[in-house]
Amino acid sequence: RGAVFVACYSGAIVRADLDRGVQQRFRPHDNAVKALRLHPDKPVGVSCSADGVLASWTFDGEPLRRFPGHTAIIDDVDLDPSGRYVASTGRDFHLKIYRLDDGTLLHSIELGRRSPKALLFLDERTVIVANYWGELLRIDLDGSRMQRRTIARNGISAVTRADASGEHLLASSYDG
Repeated sequence: RGAVFVACYSGAIVRADLDRGVQQRFRPHDNAVKALRLHPDKPVGVSCSADGVLASWTFDGEPLRRFPGHTAIIDDVDLDPSGRYVASTGRDFHLKIYRLDDGTLLHSIELGRRSPKALLFLDERTVIVANYWGELLRIDLDGSRMQRRTIARNGISAVTRADASGEHLLASSYDG
């Protein structure tokens, strides 16, 4: 509570306290940290980087695990609402789903040759991926079924829930 985690282009993650400022710096990556997410219940974070590394760590900066499998820049990472699964996507055009606790790769889904940019676990079985082509991809992990919908003329830089139910999403695009 009261802590802020900041991803840095240097490969570092900075932990700051809203009242006391910077408390700690740790370096889970050798290159730019592209995104990070915090576990909903445990003092654990996950981050991805331009060096193709997906890593988990404690809030104290202790490394927990590296998740192998990506072959290029990883642009985004998310944890499912239960905190059991990690999703990542990047410039190797794949969505990868891992178990957080043991690092087991559960899914590796090819997304086509359009670079993904952002992702969101809607629930444990559904992931939304946004790409640089203005598309949202809805991926059903039970059957690896994918639906595409173009919603912008340019890339979508972020996607998130608009409400707690997950019924509505917010997306921001480069074309405004």
